[in-house]
Amino acid sequence: TPETLAGAALEGDAHLEQAAQPPTEMAEAPLAGIRILLAEDGVDNRKLICFHMRKAGAIVTTVENGAEAVAAMTIDASLDGPLAFPPAFDLVLMDMQMPIMDGYDATRLLRTQGCRLPIVALTAHAMRGDKERCIKAGCTEYATKPIDKDALIELCRGLAQATCPPDAADSTAVPDSTAKPAHAPSAPA
Repeated sequence: TPETLAGAALEGDAHLEQAAQPPTEMAEAPLAGIRILLAEDGVDNRKLICFHMRKAGAIVTTVENGAEAVAAMTIDASLDGPLAFPPAFDLVLMDMQMPIMDGYDATRLLRTQGCRLPIVALTAHAMRGDKERCIKAGCTEYATKPIDKDALIELCRGLAQATCPPDAADSTAVPDSTAKPAHAPSAPA
């Protein structure tokens, strides 16, 4: 599982949280079954964002910094290992200001390793140029804190639909030549 991989490879207080989601109607759960990796060092923000995403039906895995986010995406839970294929997540919510490895460096590293998942920058910085800096680092989209839950849910829904057609979850397609093929960690329970 991602918890086992990250726990074995990361030192310190590596912390992954996952929870299975009860089945709900699509109208009630716009993110039903969408697997989100949330990288956020702030405990309150992490709990709040996780609560809203799970309430919308997403399956959320949380990490506390960019290094843990990169490790959660690789088959060996390292910073330089091959990315898991198929990926264990459908999209990434990445805080840009974190200790150990910030979201800018983590996003650049994931993109360098061939990650093609949508990565949404989460930042309290809403000044001119901040969005461009996030996009330049490789983020797909940008959301400011405090989070507008409805806007974030809609953004995640749109990105997940654009990158994960309904039948894609069952696909056994071969990865494109820019991605590094690997085995995926076990799916969350």
